[in-house]
Amino acid sequence: MSQVLAPIHEMMYNKILLQEDLTDRMLETAEKELGDSTVAAKIGEAFGETDRRPLAESIDLKNIHGWISGRIDHAEGRFAAAVTEILKNHPDAHKTLLNAAEEFGTEHAIAAGKTAEDAFEIFSKSFLNGMPCDRVVTVLENSGDVVRYAETRDMHSSYWTKVEGNPDHYQHLKAAFIKGMLRDSGITFEETGDREYMLRSAQ
Repeated sequence: MSQVLAPIHEMMYNKILLQEDLTDRMLETAEKELGDSTVAAKIGEAFGETDRRPLAESIDLKNIHGWISGRIDHAEGRFAAAVTEILKNHPDAHKTLLNAAEEFGTEHAIAAGKTAEDAFEIFSKSFLNGMPCDRVVTVLENSGDVVRYAETRDMHSSYWTKVEGNPDHYQHLKAAFIKGMLRDSGITFEETGDREYMLRSAQ
Protein backbone atom coordinates (compact mmCIF):
# COMPACT_ATOMS: atom_id res chain seq x y z
CA MET A 1 0.00 0.00 0.00
CA SER A 2 1.10 3.56 -0.63
CA GLN A 3 3.15 5.27 2.06
CA VAL A 4 1.04 8.42 1.62
CA LEU A 5 -2.06 8.85 3.79
CA ALA A 6 -5.32 9.20 1.90
CA PRO A 7 -8.92 10.02 2.92
CA ILE A 8 -9.76 6.32 3.09
CA HIS A 9 -7.11 5.85 5.79
CA GLU A 10 -8.62 8.67 7.85
CA MET A 11 -12.06 7.12 7.39
CA MET A 12 -10.83 3.73 8.58
CA TYR A 13 -9.13 5.31 11.59
CA ASN A 14 -12.34 7.16 12.49
CA LYS A 15 -14.25 3.86 12.32
CA ILE A 16 -11.70 2.25 14.61
CA LEU A 17 -11.90 5.08 17.14
CA LEU A 18 -15.70 5.00 17.08
CA GLN A 19 -15.66 1.32 18.01
CA GLU A 20 -13.09 2.00 20.73
CA ASP A 21 -15.38 4.74 22.06
CA LEU A 22 -18.31 2.32 22.11
CA THR A 23 -16.19 -0.12 24.10
CA ASP A 24 -15.37 2.65 26.54
CA ARG A 25 -19.09 3.32 26.93
CA MET A 26 -19.67 -0.35 27.77
CA LEU A 27 -16.92 -0.20 30.41
CA GLU A 28 -18.28 3.06 31.85
CA THR A 29 -21.74 1.51 32.00
CA ALA A 30 -20.38 -1.47 33.90
CA GLU A 31 -18.78 0.82 36.45
CA LYS A 32 -21.54 3.43 36.85
CA GLU A 33 -24.67 1.30 36.50
CA LEU A 34 -23.46 -2.11 37.61
CA GLY A 35 -20.91 -0.97 40.19
CA ASP A 36 -18.19 -3.07 38.55
CA SER A 37 -14.78 -1.52 37.86
CA THR A 38 -13.01 -4.87 37.61
CA VAL A 39 -13.88 -5.26 33.93
CA ALA A 40 -12.16 -2.04 32.88
CA ALA A 41 -9.07 -3.07 34.83
CA LYS A 42 -9.01 -6.51 33.25
CA ILE A 43 -9.51 -5.17 29.72
CA GLY A 44 -6.87 -2.52 30.29
CA GLU A 45 -4.40 -5.16 31.38
CA ALA A 46 -5.18 -7.35 28.37
CA PHE A 47 -5.31 -4.67 25.65
CA GLY A 48 -3.33 -1.75 27.03
CA GLU A 49 -4.17 1.90 26.58
CA THR A 50 -5.91 2.84 23.32
CA ASP A 51 -3.81 5.18 21.20
CA ARG A 52 -6.03 8.07 20.11
CA ARG A 53 -3.37 10.36 18.72
CA PRO A 54 -4.01 11.89 15.29
CA LEU A 55 -3.51 9.32 12.56
CA ALA A 56 -0.42 10.97 11.11
CA GLU A 57 1.30 10.78 14.51
CA SER A 58 0.56 7.15 15.25
CA ILE A 59 0.45 5.21 11.98
CA ASP A 60 3.37 3.18 10.62
CA LEU A 61 3.85 4.75 7.19
CA LYS A 62 6.05 1.84 6.13
CA ASN A 63 3.20 -0.61 6.73
CA ILE A 64 -0.08 1.28 6.49
CA HIS A 65 -2.21 -1.75 5.61
CA GLY A 66 -0.73 -3.89 8.36
CA TRP A 67 -1.00 -1.12 10.93
CA ILE A 68 -4.69 -0.47 10.17
CA SER A 69 -5.41 -4.21 10.19
CA GLY A 70 -3.78 -4.46 13.62
CA ARG A 71 -5.84 -1.58 14.95
CA ILE A 72 -9.02 -3.23 13.66
CA ASP A 73 -8.06 -6.42 15.49
CA HIS A 74 -7.50 -4.39 18.66
CA ALA A 75 -10.84 -2.56 18.41
CA GLU A 76 -12.86 -5.65 17.54
CA GLY A 77 -11.13 -7.84 20.11
CA ARG A 78 -11.38 -5.28 22.88
CA PHE A 79 -15.10 -4.75 22.28
CA ALA A 80 -15.82 -8.48 22.27
CA ALA A 81 -13.74 -9.07 25.39
CA ALA A 82 -15.30 -6.15 27.29
CA VAL A 83 -18.91 -7.11 26.57
CA THR A 84 -18.24 -10.80 27.21
CA GLU A 85 -16.59 -10.07 30.55
CA ILE A 86 -19.40 -7.74 31.64
CA LEU A 87 -22.04 -10.35 30.84
CA LYS A 88 -19.97 -13.05 32.50
CA ASN A 89 -20.01 -11.02 35.72
CA HIS A 90 -23.59 -9.76 35.25
CA PRO A 91 -25.65 -12.24 33.18
CA ASP A 92 -28.77 -10.05 33.45
CA ALA A 93 -27.07 -6.89 32.17
CA HIS A 94 -27.82 -7.37 28.47
CA LYS A 95 -30.61 -4.76 28.43
CA THR A 96 -28.43 -2.31 30.33
CA LEU A 97 -25.76 -2.61 27.64
CA LEU A 98 -28.33 -2.31 24.85
CA ASN A 99 -29.65 0.90 26.39
CA ALA A 100 -26.11 2.26 26.64
CA ALA A 101 -25.42 1.40 23.00
CA GLU A 102 -28.65 3.09 21.90
CA GLU A 103 -27.83 6.24 23.85
CA PHE A 104 -24.35 6.21 22.34
CA GLY A 105 -26.05 6.07 18.95
CA THR A 106 -28.07 9.21 19.72
CA GLU A 107 -24.77 11.04 20.21
CA HIS A 108 -24.04 10.24 16.55
CA ALA A 109 -27.58 10.93 15.38
CA ILE A 110 -28.64 11.16 11.75
CA ALA A 111 -30.66 14.33 11.33
CA ALA A 112 -34.23 14.52 10.12
CA GLY A 113 -34.47 15.18 6.40
CA LYS A 114 -31.77 12.72 5.44
CA THR A 115 -32.60 9.98 2.96
CA ALA A 116 -32.02 6.25 3.30
CA GLU A 117 -29.11 6.68 0.90
CA ASP A 118 -27.62 9.36 3.17
CA ALA A 119 -27.98 7.03 6.16
CA PHE A 120 -26.30 4.19 4.30
CA GLU A 121 -23.34 6.44 3.47
CA ILE A 122 -23.07 7.45 7.13
CA PHE A 123 -23.19 3.79 8.20
CA SER A 124 -20.47 3.02 5.65
CA LYS A 125 -18.24 5.61 7.28
CA SER A 126 -19.07 4.52 10.83
CA PHE A 127 -19.02 0.74 11.21
CA LEU A 128 -16.07 -1.60 10.94
CA ASN A 129 -16.43 -4.45 8.45
CA GLY A 130 -12.86 -5.50 7.84
CA MET A 131 -10.58 -3.66 5.44
CA PRO A 132 -11.85 -1.85 2.32
CA CYS A 133 -10.21 -4.53 0.18
CA ASP A 134 -12.45 -7.13 1.84
CA ARG A 135 -15.47 -5.60 0.05
CA VAL A 136 -17.85 -6.96 2.67
CA VAL A 137 -20.86 -4.71 2.03
CA THR A 138 -22.72 -4.91 -1.27
CA VAL A 139 -25.72 -2.82 -2.30
CA LEU A 140 -28.70 -4.83 -3.56
CA GLU A 141 -31.02 -1.89 -4.27
CA ASN A 142 -30.71 1.87 -4.05
CA SER A 143 -33.56 4.17 -5.02
CA GLY A 144 -32.50 6.99 -2.71
CA ASP A 145 -35.41 6.46 -0.35
CA VAL A 146 -34.86 2.70 -0.07
CA VAL A 147 -31.50 1.03 0.27
CA ARG A 148 -31.14 -2.74 0.57
CA TYR A 149 -27.69 -4.10 1.28
CA ALA A 150 -25.94 -7.25 2.40
CA GLU A 151 -22.80 -8.19 4.24
CA THR A 152 -21.14 -10.93 2.22
CA ARG A 153 -19.02 -12.20 5.12
CA ASP A 154 -19.12 -12.26 8.89
CA MET A 155 -16.09 -10.23 9.96
CA HIS A 156 -16.92 -10.16 13.68
CA SER A 157 -17.78 -13.57 15.12
CA SER A 158 -14.21 -14.83 15.30
CA TYR A 159 -13.33 -12.12 17.83
CA TRP A 160 -16.20 -13.23 20.06
CA THR A 161 -15.54 -16.95 19.86
CA LYS A 162 -11.90 -16.26 20.71
CA VAL A 163 -12.98 -14.90 24.10
CA GLU A 164 -15.73 -17.53 24.50
CA GLY A 165 -18.41 -14.93 23.93
CA ASN A 166 -21.65 -14.98 21.96
CA PRO A 167 -21.35 -13.28 18.54
CA ASP A 168 -25.08 -12.50 18.65
CA HIS A 169 -24.27 -9.83 21.23
CA TYR A 170 -22.36 -7.90 18.57
CA GLN A 171 -25.39 -7.84 16.26
CA HIS A 172 -27.77 -6.87 19.07
CA LEU A 173 -25.55 -4.01 20.26
CA LYS A 174 -24.97 -2.76 16.72
CA ALA A 175 -28.73 -2.77 16.10
CA ALA A 176 -29.23 -0.76 19.30
CA PHE A 177 -26.55 1.71 18.20
CA ILE A 178 -28.31 2.08 14.83
CA LYS A 179 -31.67 2.55 16.58
CA GLY A 180 -30.16 5.46 18.49
CA MET A 181 -28.63 6.97 15.36
CA LEU A 182 -31.98 6.85 13.55
CA ARG A 183 -34.19 7.85 16.50
CA ASP A 184 -35.20 11.28 15.18
CA SER A 185 -34.44 10.76 11.50
CA GLY A 186 -37.69 9.15 10.40
CA ILE A 187 -35.64 6.47 8.64
CA THR A 188 -36.45 2.86 9.42
CA PHE A 189 -33.94 0.01 9.62
CA GLU A 190 -34.88 -3.62 9.15
CA GLU A 191 -33.00 -6.90 8.98
CA THR A 192 -34.61 -8.63 6.01
CA GLY A 193 -32.54 -11.81 5.86
CA ASP A 194 -29.29 -13.41 6.92
CA ARG A 195 -26.93 -10.40 6.99
CA GLU A 196 -29.32 -8.52 4.68
CA TYR A 197 -30.73 -5.14 5.69
CA MET A 198 -33.03 -2.37 4.45
CA LEU A 199 -33.13 1.34 5.15
CA ARG A 200 -36.27 3.27 4.21
CA SER A 201 -36.77 7.02 4.27
CA ALA A 202 -39.74 8.58 6.00
CA GLN A 203 -42.78 8.74 3.74
